[in-house]
This record gives sequence, structure tokens and C-alpha cells, in this order.
Amino acid sequence: MSYLPMLQQYTKNPLDDEEVVQRIINAYAASFHFDQNFYNALFSQYSNGGAFFSPRDIDLFYSTLFNIWKNNVEEPYHTFLEDVSDVKSLNEVFKELSSSKLRKKFQPFLENKRDSLTIINSSLVHPEQGKKIPFPLQHQLFINIDYKHIHKLATLYLKESEEKGLPYFFKMFSRYEQDDSFVAFADDEHFDQVFETLNSIIENNPELRSNIATPPILSGKITPYIGYTTGGSRNKVPLNTLKSQIIHDVCSRFYFRILETAPNFPIKDENGQSIALVDQICWNILNNKIDYMLNLNKDSLMAYYGISRANLKEKAFLGEFFSSIKSHLLENIPNLKEKVELLEFSYSNKKESYRDFPIDESDFYRGVFQTFPQLVNSSSKVKTTLVQSLKSALKDNGFDPNNIAFDFVSEQRILGRDTSEMADGKSARTKQF
Repeated sequence: MSYLPMLQQYTKNPLDDEEVVQRIINAYAASFHFDQNFYNALFSQYSNGGAFFSPRDIDLFYSTLFNIWKNNVEEPYHTFLEDVSDVKSLNEVFKELSSSKLRKKFQPFLENKRDSLTIINSSLVHPEQGKKIPFPLQHQLFINIDYKHIHKLATLYLKESEEKGLPYFFKMFSRYEQDDSFVAFADDEHFDQVFETLNSIIENNPELRSNIATPPILSGKITPYIGYTTGGSRNKVPLNTLKSQIIHDVCSRFYFRILETAPNFPIKDENGQSIALVDQICWNILNNKIDYMLNLNKDSLMAYYGISRANLKEKAFLGEFFSSIKSHLLENIPNLKEKVELLEFSYSNKKESYRDFPIDESDFYRGVFQTFPQLVNSSSKVKTTLVQSLKSALKDNGFDPNNIAFDFVSEQRILGRDTSEMADGKSARTKQF
């Protein structure tokens, strides 16, 4: 019996998980900090990165891969390698790749340093199959394993797939804190075997199991260790990337619409006291700027701004700075989706005048984004409205609001019927494998 027709019943809709929703909200708020990409913010929620790679496991992985590949590579490469004994380390692999043609042939299996990605494709390991990829990449299975153990997992999956005659396509990321560090792909025909192979490896290896974190945030959890989403792309954009773009756009529209139409919308500050949305944004902008200046040494602070640490805490100074920020923000609310002009705040008291205190575009947006969680968490109604907006937008773009790990095209292929008209955003009760 195939798992596929029952898969939705065994995976909870990520948007019905309170913790996931809160992490999405926080990721949106953090995505502007240091120009962090929202997709990367979403996919770095659970991993702790772990220790450095294990050299022994790297050697075992690449020597295993090379020994399989050299026995299956096509001519004329096979002739160069037919008398080569099995190797035991990555250094020995490089020694055997003596010619530039051999190195170029093996290059696709090595890590791409530009995006820290390694892709292992059985159609390149067994080129006699005559395919670019072994099967359509219709399903993705995610394992959020730390770096120290990722090559051990990859070696076990490679060996077991070879022993079973199971085609494989998997990728590994070596970026720090990447929740989709290991992704195995499958098509409908091979899904059960791929899932069972991975699940068996995890269940039979406690060391691996103890170093696997929660699967990526947009995936449905088949087990505590394996996440799932349908695979494929749309207009060459991977579906998970598309989902993250939709979620980001919905959060932005939701947020800026409230800010434009109700800037005095009441939210809670860090002490639980009611405060207008626009005022909280301004305080966040101001506090960020003051914190930055307080981190300067006193000589730099005086050289750049002509002000002392004590002056930064004066009520009159802070009050005028806040008022200037608020006026500037209210003027620029209609333009927030595009650009905010630089604010040059000048201040003088009876005794002295200080230099300008610039608030640039990044300062403004950092404060604006930082306030988003306070808005959404101000009432259950606000958060519910946001979640329903997310589900509605995802449905309009072909994803099932009952479980956003799935898209309608894949469901129709798997179940043999159109599910888009039945999707109402109310998830069924989940079961366990």
C-alpha cells in the first residue's frame, strides 16, 4: 500500500501550528535586519549548525561515491579508471583524477562553493541509464541534520539505494543554520522506497537521530525527523521559494494596509501597556539609533555627533527626536512600500548645539519591521486574520490551504481528483505513521 494517497492525513498543516505561525511572523520581522533574505530567514529556524564536518565521514562519502562511479562511468573515462583500485579518502580520489577531463567529469559531485550546495544524481553516477535525472522531482523529503553528521547520512543513503537498485537524487547544504540541510527527492513510483529507506536509516542510527532538528518550517512533518513538501517549480521558481514570496507579500500588504489606514491602531508595548502602532514604531527607530550611539566610545560619539552619553538620555532631547521621527514617518507612510527619504534631525538646547543625527532608510525599515510581531500579537483577531489571508493567497496561487505542504496539481495527480474546489482552509485531523 502506498503512503502517497494518505500523506495529507499524516502531516499537519504548518499554518495550523501556533509555533510555526509565530516563527513566520518573527522571520518577517527579522528579514530586513542585515538585509537577510526572507527565504533564508524561514529556513533557518531550527538548525543550530552543529560542529564542523567530520573529515572521516567526508572521506567515506566521497570514496564510496567515487568507487561506485568509476565502475559505471562511460567511455573513454572507464578505460582510464578500469585498473584503479578502490580508494579510501577524498585525497585519494583527487590523486586518481589525474587528468583535467576526469576532474571535470567528477566535478558535478563536488560542493558548489558559490551556494554551498552538493547534488548527487544517480543518473550521473550511472550514466548508462541515459537520463539527465533519474525521475521527475515530484516530492521532497527534508532532514534537518547538523553538519558533523550530514555526510554519514548521505553515505548510508547512497549505499542502501545502490544495494536496493533504487535511483536517487539528493542535495546537501553546508550553509550555517540551514534547516533543509539534506533533501532527498522522489517521484510517485519511488516515493515509498525513498521514504522507507530514509526512515530506516534514522531509526537504526541513534547518533544520527539525536542530531536531527525539527524539519523546515513550510514542510509537513511525516515523522519528527522527516519533513515533506511536493516538489517541482513554477516558471523555474521552486515551489518553496514561491511560497515564501507569497507569505512575504501577504505580510507586507497586511502590515502596510493597517499602517496606512489605522496608524494609531492600539498594540501592546514590551510592558503590556497599550500604545499606538505608529508610536511604537517610532520608539523602536529611536531606541535602535540611541543603542547604536551608546555603543560608540565617548571620543567617537563626540567626534561624529558632538554629543556625550549623558546628553543622549536627556528627556528634552529624546522627546524632540521622537517627534521628528514621528512626523517624518507619518509623511512617508504612503511611500513605505518604495522608499523613505533620509531624516536629518538637528537639536540644540540653551547651552549648545549638536550635529545632525541622520536616520536613513535602513534605520526606518528596521524599526518598522521590528514592530510587526507586536501588531500581530496584539489580539487573536489580528493574528487569525493574517493566517486566513496567508491561506487565501496560497490557495489563489495553487497551494492547498488545508495543508500548504501540498499543491493542487500534485494532489490531483496523486489522488486522481481535483481538490482545489474542496479546499476551505479547515484542516483535517492528523494521524501518525
